[in-house]
Amino acid sequence: MKQDAETKHPLAGAVFKVVNEQGLTVLSGLTSNEAGMVRTGILRPGNYSFIETKAPDGYLLDTKPVPFTIQYGDTSTVKLYKTNQLATMISGKKTWDDDHDKAGKRPSHITIDLYQNGKMMESKEVTEKDNWSYTFSQLPRFDSTGKLYQYELKEEAIDNYMTFQEGYNFTNVYVPSLPVPPTPPIPPTPVSPITPLTPDLIIIPEKTVTKSTDSEKATTPSNRSDKNTPLPATGDTSYPLWTWLEGAALLAVGILVLIRQKRKKRNQC
Repeated sequence: MKQDAETKHPLAGAVFKVVNEQGLTVLSGLTSNEAGMVRTGILRPGNYSFIETKAPDGYLLDTKPVPFTIQYGDTSTVKLYKTNQLATMISGKKTWDDDHDKAGKRPSHITIDLYQNGKMMESKEVTEKDNWSYTFSQLPRFDSTGKLYQYELKEEAIDNYMTFQEGYNFTNVYVPSLPVPPTPPIPPTPVSPITPLTPDLIIIPEKTVTKSTDSEKATTPSNRSDKNTPLPATGDTSYPLWTWLEGAALLAVGILVLIRQKRKKRNQC
């Protein structure tokens, strides 16, 4: 028997099928009458399940199987009870305020989200083929504790449109986009001028002084007063000025020594 879950009144128009324990459909298209009764006729002994395929108008479909068994020799009618909860339905419509899409910005579809007690349950795409209308059906009215569900519809944002909602209906108003100002060109990075070199800025590299090895020191005269003065090359007949002065000084000293020796001898005579 098919009944209303709350009032227990019989329900007509529910459609069922019977499947065996192998999952094969034995009977289908069984419809409840005004008394909520469904007649299957005689079934062979075995295990079966009664499954609802269509709910009565205004009620939620309940596809949970109802198992039953036919024993050998059974002649009595098997009585099963199946209840349905009242369903609710939410419908709405979209209205465009954009001068018949003069700007050509109207989208090809919109998306409507269904919320149950603040939790999103379902989304639906709506197009012009749907006449911009939408319906969410087969929604339960009560939760497990018998408390009414609260439903809400929200439209996902659409570029270039403002959305206004009234109940389950939405109106979208076209808002022209503001022109984007041109991006100013980026000025070139200034190049620092090259400072010309002045005599004060000219750097003369220092002369590298190479340390003499022991062999080089052995060949260098120890009585040279100026180590940086180059020696005359072999076969060179010219001598530096300091060489002449040194020779003249030695000659003068020698002459003075000879004069003193001669004077000394004269005094002794």
